Order: sequence, then C-alpha cells, then structure tokens
Amino acid sequence: MTAFGNRQTGNRLLDQLPPDELASLSKRMEHQKLPLRETLLANRAPLQYAYFPLTNVLSTIVVLRDGSAVEAAAIGNEGVAGVGLLVGERVSSYSLVQQVEGECLRVPAAHFQNMLRESPQLRTLVERYAFILLRQCAQNAACNARHDGSKRLSRWLLACADRAGRDEFDFTQDSLGVMLGISRQSVSAVIQSLKQQALISYSRRHLQILDRSRLQQSACECYEVAVANYNELMQPAA
Repeated sequence: MTAFGNRQTGNRLLDQLPPDELASLSKRMEHQKLPLRETLLANRAPLQYAYFPLTNVLSTIVVLRDGSAVEAAAIGNEGVAGVGLLVGERVSSYSLVQQVEGECLRVPAAHFQNMLRESPQLRTLVERYAFILLRQCAQNAACNARHDGSKRLSRWLLACADRAGRDEFDFTQDSLGVMLGISRQSVSAVIQSLKQQALISYSRRHLQILDRSRLQQSACECYEVAVANYNELMQPAA
C-alpha cells in the first residue's frame, strides 16, 4: 500500500485528484521499480492492473502475425495504462512493455474500476486521457507513414523526456526500431546523423539529449501537435 497524504505522486493525472480521492485510491496502490524491457501485459492476456507511470515510460506494442512489432502509443507521467478498463475491457489487444526504466504505481483492475464509478473526477480525467491516446495513435500512424526516421526519432525522444522527466535513457537499437517502425539499420543511421549534429550522444545503449532546443527544430510537427492535444484536454476537472 502507498499513502501520499497531501504530497504529490509525480503522476500528472493522479495529482489533479482531490486529496481524499487520491488517498482512497492509494490504499490499493503498489509502488514498483521495474527493469528495462519488462513486459507488464502480454497480448491477449487478462487486464489485471492499471499503471500510473512516475519516471518510467510504457509502450503499447502491436505484434503482427509475422512477428514484427510496432509501438502504437507511449504512456508516461502524464497518464495511465489501462484505459480499456473504463469500458470493461478484460483481455488486452496489445502488449505493454517498459521502454524507459523507472518507477510507477499500479492498482488492481477491480479497485480501479470501483474508483471510476465512485469518483466522477477520476473518471473524467481518465476519459480525457483515453481521447488523448486515441489522438496519439492517429498522429503516430500519420507520422510513421509520412515523416523520415530522423524527424520521428527527434519527436519520440522529446516526448520521452517529457514523460520520464529526464533527458537520459537506455535503449537498444532494436527497441528504438520497434518504437519508430523502422529497421535496426535505419535506426543506426538516424542515431549517427543526430550525433554528428551534436543533438544527442549514444554509447553502449545509453542515450542523452544534448541540445533540446535544436532537437525540437529537428523534430516533425507531431511533437507540437501532441503537446497541444495534452494541454487542450488535460485541464483540471471541474
């Protein structure tokens, strides 16, 4: 059990809740620190928990019949993984994988659903975030179809820094390929290009953003669209 009292949790969705509602939800929350690439939910597995990232980033991964995989959406400290519980979803249609190592809070699915029924404010926030995820999936589809790998990686790293609250991460080139929907060879070429421009450093799986301002100039429009979507929808519930 985790108790917060009047302290903020570090998750921006949870921190909009009134203290009494957060205290009620926290009675069933567990604090977790999970390793890189940990699979929290396998495709077609029962939904047992909702996850509220604090310093980690989770990816919803769609796996095709041939075994290829691509990220549909990413979730960090701005939201919650498990929005399907809003509509009674029981079995996952995707895999949920930890892409950036860090800490999160999890709450059993049944307790989360009870809180959604009891707390109009929590339900409103989760509904808004579900719509943000829908917009994110749509924007990612357009981005993957139209924008080159360099712009997509710049966009993804900026969003990742926002979601994790830091500018250093550990990634393999294979995992970056899944997140961007490109081959490992293409990932290697894109990383080399960004390194040559002194926008990032990357060595032995450790990546650091060196110049955020210039990296944002290198990114496609999709980063600014995502930020605008969040700011538009995730205002404190009335």
